Amino acid sequence: MRYWRWCWRARRPRPVATLRDYGADGEPMPEVGRRDIVLDGRGRPAAIIETVELTQRRFDDVPEAFALAEGEGDYAEWRAGHIAYFTRNGGWSPGLMLVCERFRLVEVLT
Repeated sequence: MRYWRWCWRARRPRPVATLRDYGADGEPMPEVGRRDIVLDGRGRPAAIIETVELTQRRFDDVPEAFALAEGEGDYAEWRAGHIAYFTRNGGWSPGLMLVCERFRLVEVLT
């Protein structure tokens, strides 16, 4: 399940997540072709998305175009915001492995 605020536009990629967030205790790794239900702010199903691209990259290797597509300011703001977030949530380094995902909006449910 995903949150609607992350992907209210069909062309917006999902915010990057750390590779460490996936696995036995975390969310299942996205897969190209898989469809997921996106939740609204109250935890209700809001949309269905389909993963169309998935890459793993080091933090310092995330392309500026991908970062800008998240819609969180310019590239410097994206970097600063993500460094602060990852530092608070398990640690950050330039080599931190990230999962970068693009998806398409399949259906709006609400």
